[in-house]
Amino acid sequence: MDYYSYAQALKYFLELYRRPVAVRFLSDEEEVPPDYRSDLDLSFCQFVMLAQRGDKLLATADNLACANGAAALGLRPLPEKIRSGEMHSRLNLFASPELASQVSALTPRIPLGAYPRILLAALDEADFEPQVVILQGKPATLMWVLIADNYHKGSRYSFTTAVSQGVCVDTTVIPFLEGNINLSLSCFGGRGSTDQKEEEVLLGVPFKDLEEIVEVLPELKNTIMKRSIEKTAYKRLQAKLEN
Repeated sequence: MDYYSYAQALKYFLELYRRPVAVRFLSDEEEVPPDYRSDLDLSFCQFVMLAQRGDKLLATADNLACANGAAALGLRPLPEKIRSGEMHSRLNLFASPELASQVSALTPRIPLGAYPRILLAALDEADFEPQVVILQGKPATLMWVLIADNYHKGSRYSFTTAVSQGVCVDTTVIPFLEGNINLSLSCFGGRGSTDQKEEEVLLGVPFKDLEEIVEVLPELKNTIMKRSIEKTAYKRLQAKLEN
C-alpha cells in the first residue's frame, strides 16, 4: 500500500478532517527531494500545521524558529536559559527555575547533529519514506487508532508528556526514538502559535505500525466502532429510564 492509500484509509475510516503528516529525519548522506520549502522561519508545530495544508517543507537549524524545539530535534544546542530553567520559570510554567531545569533534563532529545534536516509533508503527498506520522483530531477519533494498534498486541499504553513541547517532543521525537505511539495534549506554544482547536489532541505514530493499523480499521468500522459511535448501549439505557 502506498502513502496516498494509507492517508485515504485513515481519512475514510476515522473521518479525519486534518491530513496526517509524514516526517523523516535526514542524515547527511540522504538527498532532499525537489520542491521542499526551506524559506520560512517557523516553530516545528507550525511546520506540521502547514504540512497538513499541503506544503512540502524542510526544517533545518537555520529556519526552525523555536530554540527549544530545535534542540529537541537535534538541530541546535540547548540554550543555557532553557537548560537552567530560567526561561520557563519566567513564563510561569513552573514554580521555580529548578523545577523547569528538572523537566528540561528529563526531556528526550535527538543527539545534536545526528539528522541535520527534517522533511515534512502531508502523508498523501509524501515522496519519501516516513519515520513518524502525526495525526491530529478529537480524542474520540484518535482513540480508534490505538484500538487498531492494540488489536494484535493486547497490551496497555503508557504515554509520556510534560505538557510542554507537545508536537516536537511528544509526537515526533518520542515515537522516533522509542518506536512507540505517543499521545500529546499539545502545549502552550503549540496551541498559541497554530490553529489547533481546544478539543484536539495529537498522536505520533511510528510509520512501521501504520500498515497494521490501517488493515485493522475495516475490522472495527462496522462492529465495535459503529456501536460506539451510534451509542447503542446508551440508547438502551435511555429507553429503560423513560419506561
